[in-house]
Amino acid sequence: TTDTNVTVVSDPITGSGTAEDPYIIPNLDALKVFRDRVNGGTTYQNKFVKMADNLDIDLASEGSWTPIGNKVNVFKGTFDGNGVIFRNLTINDSALNYAGLFGFMAPGTLKNINIVNVNISANNCIGAIAGGTQGSTYIDNCTVTGTINLSGNHYIGGISGWSYANTTDCLVDGGNAATSFIHGA
Repeated sequence: TTDTNVTVVSDPITGSGTAEDPYIIPNLDALKVFRDRVNGGTTYQNKFVKMADNLDIDLASEGSWTPIGNKVNVFKGTFDGNGVIFRNLTINDSALNYAGLFGFMAPGTLKNINIVNVNISANNCIGAIAGGTQGSTYIDNCTVTGTINLSGNHYIGGISGWSYANTTDCLVDGGNAATSFIHGA
């Protein structure tokens, strides 16, 4: 017999990962697929990932966001937010280290990311764009605005918490960082 109830699921992320044909993330669901791949061990080293044009991603429905990448499963590519607005980023995990839209990256590039309204309460290494960066890492043309509440124990910054990134043309406007030790970008 032949099974006629087969469902084919296409990959929500298109492109080949080159600078000329980057992986394109068209929506929040695809962003979560990307995140889960990074957190599962796909580094995207030397690959290019880009958000689709004209998006406004509201993360409020996600509750506590799981960051893209961590100290074990590191993002190592180029992520172009393409001017997309990420709204209402919330992380509430007192045991979490490396908390932000991205958790940890090294080496790589984060650029053209805009976050409006951030509420992160974690342990260490907290930043709206990236919790931690290391090595030849670049953060360029990123903004964090609106209501900004960042709290934890150590290494907290508006853009990146524990940061060895070359950070250029970034803006943090507004907010509150409550901690015993602040270091970051």
